[in-house]
Amino acid sequence: MGLGVLIRHGIATTVTAIRGQKYDAHSAGRVAYEKCKRFLPATWPIKLDPKEVARSRGYVQRMRQHGIPEPVADEHDVVNEPTDNALFRSPGYEAAVQACRHLVDDPANNDPANK
Repeated sequence: MGLGVLIRHGIATTVTAIRGQKYDAHSAGRVAYEKCKRFLPATWPIKLDPKEVARSRGYVQRMRQHGIPEPVADEHDVVNEPTDNALFRSPGYEAAVQACRHLVDDPANNDPANK
């Protein structure tokens, strides 16, 4: 269904133009998402590697303590990720990431701007 919806909105698999207007791949993806998001469920189950669940457990718990409703993996290592990006736009999200980032081995930790 997803590909068919994208094609109906003029998104070719190469993602070069939408209704005659050219977009870079990121912008075309955003346009497609906005036009098609109503077809998505509220959450999308994602099976995580058990090592990833263990690695991120402290980060997720601390984010939740900061009031950010990070999804928690179930006993089968499945997390129900929201299909929209409202979580990332929620008040205090960026501050919580900065406060909790050190709890997970993230390459962004090496960026001086994140210290």
